Amino acid sequence: MKKNSIKNNNSEELKIQQLVDEKIAHSQYSNISLYPNPVIDKLIVNGLTKFSISIYDLYGRHLFNADKVTASIDVSNLTPGIYLIHLKSEGKSYIYKIVKQ
Repeated sequence: MKKNSIKNNNSEELKIQQLVDEKIAHSQYSNISLYPNPVIDKLIVNGLTKFSISIYDLYGRHLFNADKVTASIDVSNLTPGIYLIHLKSEGKSYIYKIVKQ
């Protein structure tokens, strides 16, 4: 994705969103899946045996982190909305969007 050259108060926000969109597009080609999406309480990660996970809201605020996760994560404490899930495993990084109901 090309960088946006718009100059306004939101230019940094636009650049961050573009980087996230590029990373999400790249992650879609991996063998990793997150389900169910939308999720209510338990998010299952398929395709990784051991990983770390970080959860961010759409403002970029870090909400949760866990290391050495093996299959699923409890997201029941998140309020309904859209979140970014950052997975790290074996030196690779993946970002996904999920919807919490």
